[in-house]
Amino acid sequence: MDRVVLATRYSGEDEAGVIDRHRALLGAWLVEDEERVMAEGPDGGWVIDETVSGSINLDERKSLGQWLREPLLGNWDTLVVPEQDRVTRDDIHWWVFVGRLMEWGKRLVVLDDPGLDLSTPNGRMIAGIKATQAANYRKDVQKKLINAKAEYVKDGRYVGGHWPFGYRAVPREGQEGWERVIDPVSSKWVREAVDRILDEENPGSTQSVVKDWTKRGIPTAREWQAKNTPPKPGTKPKEPKGYKWQATSLQRVLLSPNLLGLGTWQGELVRKDGLPVQFAEAIISPAEALELRERILNNGKKRRGIRSNRSPLLGVVYCSCGSPMTYKHYKRPDKKYQYYRCCRVANEFTGCPKKARMWPLDVVYSYLEELFLSELGDEPYQKHKFVPGVNHYPEIQTLTEAIENLAENLGELPKGSRAARAAMEKMAEYEKKLDELEAQPVTPSRVVSTPTGKTFRDIWEGMETWDERGAFLARAHVMCVFAGTQTNPDVTLKWPDDLLGRVTRAVPMSV
Repeated sequence: MDRVVLATRYSGEDEAGVIDRHRALLGAWLVEDEERVMAEGPDGGWVIDETVSGSINLDERKSLGQWLREPLLGNWDTLVVPEQDRVTRDDIHWWVFVGRLMEWGKRLVVLDDPGLDLSTPNGRMIAGIKATQAANYRKDVQKKLINAKAEYVKDGRYVGGHWPFGYRAVPREGQEGWERVIDPVSSKWVREAVDRILDEENPGSTQSVVKDWTKRGIPTAREWQAKNTPPKPGTKPKEPKGYKWQATSLQRVLLSPNLLGLGTWQGELVRKDGLPVQFAEAIISPAEALELRERILNNGKKRRGIRSNRSPLLGVVYCSCGSPMTYKHYKRPDKKYQYYRCCRVANEFTGCPKKARMWPLDVVYSYLEELFLSELGDEPYQKHKFVPGVNHYPEIQTLTEAIENLAENLGELPKGSRAARAAMEKMAEYEKKLDELEAQPVTPSRVVSTPTGKTFRDIWEGMETWDERGAFLARAHVMCVFAGTQTNPDVTLKWPDDLLGRVTRAVPMSV
C-alpha cells in the first residue's frame, strides 16, 4: 500500500480536531484499510500549516516544505489533500508543483475530487483551470481586503502592522476593531529625543541620542511592540528578535507625521475631505515638527564627512598661516610624545609658509585654559530656554492643500451631483477658516534667559576631559592661533562676534 502524507493548509480548530476530521476523510478514501487508518493515521505523516496564506510557495511552508526535500522526500508515495486549493492558490506555484510530482513519480489525491488524474493531459488541463480559478479568487479577496482597509483607515481605525513608536493599538471601546493611542512608556522616550534635539543650549543629534539609548537598553520600535503584544491563545510568547537603534531609524520616527497623531497608508498621508485624518492625540506640536525637521536635516549636512575619532582640538587650534593644526604622537621606549603642528608641514611642495614649530600637547592645553578663563571665567552663565511663538502656518498650509485637493477632485465629479455640492460646501468651509487664520497675528519665537548662579569657570571645570572642552570650544566657534616659538610665543584667542550667546549655547547638556 502507498505511504501517505495528508496535508491541510489551515484550520480554525486545534491540531487534534484537524487530525480527527481528516483521518475520517482519509479512511473513507482507503476503504479497504479503514480500520487501521482510523486508529493510526497515514504511514507518511500529518502536515498542518495553520493560517499559512495560499500565496506562499510550498517549499517555504514550515510543515509541508520539509516533505518536499530529502530526507523526508523518500518517505512517501502519495500526497492527500481535502481540496485542490489546499495545495496552493497560486497558479504558477501549482504548475511547478505538478511538474515536480511527475519528476519524482509521486501521486496527488484530492478527496473532494477523486477522479483527478494528473497523469493525463486532460486531467492536468482541468486541474490547471481550477488552479487559475483559485488564484483569481485569492486576488479578488486581497483586493477587497485592501479596499476595506483603506476605508477603515479613513475613519482613523488601526488596521494592523507596526505600531508607530510612541503609540500602541488597543480595542475600540464599545465598537469593533482597534484604534491607536499614546503609549505611556515609549511616548516618554520620543518626547525625550525631541527635547534633546530642540534644546537651545546644547542641541543634540540623532546619533548622540542613539548612542545613549543603546547604552541604556532602550528597545527599538519593533522590540517594544513584540514585548507588548499578547500571544495568540494556546501559543507561547515569542522572544523578539534583537534590533539596534540607528540614526536613520530614529530620524524616520521623529520626522514621521505619526507624531502629530496623523496616519499614513501605503506611504501617503491619509486624508478625508481633503484634510489629514487624526488617528490619535499628538505627541509633538506642528511648530515642533517643523523645527525638528530643520534641525535634523541641517545637522546631517553639517556633520557630513566628520569622523567620530577626530582629534579633540581639531577646528579650534590654528597655525598663524591660517591652516588648522593637527594632533600627532609617537612613542619612544621611555616616553610618549604628543603635540600639535600645522597641517601643511607634511606637504613637500608648499610646506608651512610661517615655518611653524611643533607645540607640545600640555602647552596647547595650558594656553587654551588660561586664555579662556581670563576672558570668560568670571562671566555669569545663564540658561536659555526656547519659547515657540504662535504661527498658524502649518494649519494654513494644510487647509490650502485640502482646498487644492478638493478642487482637483471636483473636476472629475458630475456637475450638480450631490458629491459635487458636498465638495463645494467643504471648500467654502475651508476658505472661511483659512481667511480667519491668515488674519491672526504671528508671534515670533523667543529665547528666555534664566540665571543659574554659575560662572563659565564653573562650567569649564565641570568638563572632565579635553574631548568635552574641545567639542565645547568648536561649537562656540572659538579659535586659538599659535605663532612664534615656545620660548617666544605669540598665542591669541579669537572670539565670535556674539561671544556670550555662542558659548552659552555650546555648553554640554551634562554640565
